[in-house]
Amino acid sequence: MIVSSVFRPILELSIYHNYFLNEGQNNFWAMDAEEKAERLKSYDWREIFEVTPTIKTQNILQGQNMVFYASKSGFKLGIKVKPEDEKIPYISLSPETGLTFLIQIRDPYFWNYTGLQWDQDSLLYFSNKTPDLPEPFSFERILMIQQNKLVNGDFVIKGNNRIDLLDKYTHQPSINLAGLIHIQMKGDTGQSSLINNNGKLKNNLPHFKIHFDNQKTIWKYINKKKAIEMETKNALPLTKYGYIQLDPQSDLKSTPPDVENYALPNPNPYRITLESNKIYSEIFI
Repeated sequence: MIVSSVFRPILELSIYHNYFLNEGQNNFWAMDAEEKAERLKSYDWREIFEVTPTIKTQNILQGQNMVFYASKSGFKLGIKVKPEDEKIPYISLSPETGLTFLIQIRDPYFWNYTGLQWDQDSLLYFSNKTPDLPEPFSFERILMIQQNKLVNGDFVIKGNNRIDLLDKYTHQPSINLAGLIHIQMKGDTGQSSLINNNGKLKNNLPHFKIHFDNQKTIWKYINKKKAIEMETKNALPLTKYGYIQLDPQSDLKSTPPDVENYALPNPNPYRITLESNKIYSEIFI
């Protein structure tokens, strides 16, 4: 009798960005299931990022009979299991086995529309296991799908800690490397682990997420011909979809008498400036 190979998912990771998923000021996380599904139809994280296993991880995946497969909303890892018990990996997994993936950014305007402080000394780090690093640092474990939280500064590693992580997990040239995903078979908690203490796959598939917030900027409207500048009183979100309607009287300051005659389009992410520690979007009208 011929028995075909059986594979089962061992983890799922969703990669979201509010710039693409929010609709104006309507937040993706606050949408109902039908609205979320509609927003996800036009979303594909692979237009923003490239996530690839390191060479070492590629070898581990091959040796453990594991497969990486991506979708529009994230990716999954599957593993070959024993046909007589689909909770048992065909090749047993060590609790210390870790898988590392490189995060590279495709979109040159990513940091313009992403609500996160960033510089060339920064490294995004998403893991289910607290790292051992040479200097004190803030760390937050990779989020689970049900958590209503976003990527913040606790997912950013800097200085000597950044160098240490790169030395540990990357041994290859990487262009536009923004971060690392490192998932260990046994994480800091049972919920964040991929396997049980007995080495079997978990009944409930571990589902992680990386969820970026969109940038908030002060919108500055500029008419050079009439030497007019007016800006919003508060920072407003940048979104690819939807429209934020402004009330010139309540939302803008320093408005000209004929402000009602001006169209007030929402900004794109291409013209961003930093002035006196405030982030501005420039819109020419």
